[in-house]
Amino acid sequence: MPSCITPDLQNVSRETFLKLTNYVLLLQKWQKSLNLVSQSTEEWWNRHIADSYQLVGLLPQTAPHGVVDLGSGGGLPAIVLAIARPDLHFTLVESDRKKAVFLQESVRQLGLIHTTIVNDRAEKISLQADIITVRALAEVDLLLKYSLPFLTKNAHCLFLKGKNWDMEITKAKKNWHFELETFPSQTSAEGRVLKIS
Repeated sequence: MPSCITPDLQNVSRETFLKLTNYVLLLQKWQKSLNLVSQSTEEWWNRHIADSYQLVGLLPQTAPHGVVDLGSGGGLPAIVLAIARPDLHFTLVESDRKKAVFLQESVRQLGLIHTTIVNDRAEKISLQADIITVRALAEVDLLLKYSLPFLTKNAHCLFLKGKNWDMEITKAKKNWHFELETFPSQTSAEGRVLKIS
């Protein structure tokens, strides 16, 4: 097990850890031909897997309408969450065809039977969700615009944000009324997890 990973990842089941490891191997293999993550951030376990995994504790016990992940890219955080919570249904929305192929292959190889890939732009699809997840896609103001059509009555958004999160929230409040909870990032001193409803 990599020595750098966070305590919550060190406590996962053997089966979960094995699937996460296989997912990292898929990321490393496909990264050579697809730009799944920025080349400056190829520290897979802490920078990407653990960062995504920290959302697991914020997922509800049940989600009848499932989780929708917007701009899934390489599957972060959604593939990690689908591995950790195989009881929930995940829909990964990715407009780039090649990245969508990678996601489909990852879902197949990892046996994520409750995970669906949609190769289209978020604005063009009609789905309902209990949770919207996003990592490294856009500023909060734009993310709320993308997310709103998907949200059911008691739904909320989970956004993984970096050091400028507070400025993004200030900007978003000019256009939106929302409730906000913030949680310190477990992998970045300046980052936050934003829970918005």
